[in-house]
Amino acid sequence: MINKEYQNIPDGWDLVKMKDIATVNPRKPKTINFNGKERDIESKDRVTFLGMSDVSETSKIVTPSTKNYEEVSTGYTGFRENDILIAKITPCFENGKGALAKKLINGVGFGSTEFHVVRTIDGINEKWLHYLTNSYFFRKRGELNMQGSAGQQRIPTDFVSTYFLPKPPKNEQDKIVNIISTWDKTISIIENLIQAKKRYKKGLMQQLLTGKKRFPEFEGEEWVEVKLGEVFTERKEKECSHLDLVAITTERGVIDRDKLDRKDTSSSNKDNYKRIAPGDIGYNTMRMWQGVSGYSELEGIVSPAYTIVTPIDEKIDGRFMSYLFKHPPVIDLFRRYSQGLVSDTLNLKFNNFAQIKVVIPRSIKEQKKIAKVFMTIDKEVKLLYDKLEIVKKQKKGLMQQLLTGKVRVKEQLQTENV
Repeated sequence: MINKEYQNIPDGWDLVKMKDIATVNPRKPKTINFNGKERDIESKDRVTFLGMSDVSETSKIVTPSTKNYEEVSTGYTGFRENDILIAKITPCFENGKGALAKKLINGVGFGSTEFHVVRTIDGINEKWLHYLTNSYFFRKRGELNMQGSAGQQRIPTDFVSTYFLPKPPKNEQDKIVNIISTWDKTISIIENLIQAKKRYKKGLMQQLLTGKKRFPEFEGEEWVEVKLGEVFTERKEKECSHLDLVAITTERGVIDRDKLDRKDTSSSNKDNYKRIAPGDIGYNTMRMWQGVSGYSELEGIVSPAYTIVTPIDEKIDGRFMSYLFKHPPVIDLFRRYSQGLVSDTLNLKFNNFAQIKVVIPRSIKEQKKIAKVFMTIDKEVKLLYDKLEIVKKQKKGLMQQLLTGKVRVKEQLQTENV
């Protein structure tokens, strides 16, 4: 079936199926490009390996590893340089997981069996097709065509192979890629600035949260050991389903759920969801030891998977404690006090949280001043995140216009030059 968004394509464009311009899930590579020459793969040859966690929700390779061919030749998906990887399983597909395979060791890679592989034929710009497989239209249509049981639904090969798409001439594909790539560069610059701010903050945390670096006015004032159960109480309020849903994230703390750029997997029945209020700290009960916690400036509800704590001691600054909870030595305490046999089942309930002891400044003024330093950095990071979100939305809208031919490249270039 031809998608309605592609029914009015420009003159000179062709409406084709994916299988007309690419091979979907080709055979595994049997040769490598070694020192510029093609030869059969040998068992000790090094190749790139990509698990699902090694690609981002912006469809980029982020943490590739290298393995011997003999380790991955069976039981994994194979691909080559310039192949397009598309996550097939929910919610990875909806969230944009995938990648354009670039800079592979010896030109060859292997990875998760949850990837579809698309290899373009000659005359097709692989970057253009990669953008198209990340377009709203492709992802939304794929979501509607998933098959399988709940939680294990996948995009079938047939959907990818028979997907109708509008194909512009090669020179226009190239121009579309050049335009969208400029937005990618802007996104990368902002992301790099965010990472630089985070590295700076991490270094300061190591100094300020351990007392290695002090503000002059607090020199000589002591730090004291406190038991978390003596300064925090657990908030257990439920029946608050009228409140808006919020998310607790590792990097951005407590945010509105609609600002989280991924599929909403929350339950439709929110009667058991918990209230979180301004001044509270919320943490993922099973992932506190991974840093999934945050100070809340919002009132809302979170799923039962979270624990909500609130300070009961006026000598404790909640913001300071929220930063302390992100400090690696304290995170290690959370892991040690979590109960479970393996990392996937570690569980830090409030009773265990309450037993943990930490060392903090006795003076709440010092706590507040330390927290203010980190808050300033966080505000700068938030502004960058807001800017990043705007640029991503602009890119998404531009992609929808360019990839469907509603806006032609020539028109777009003229607009940019105005």
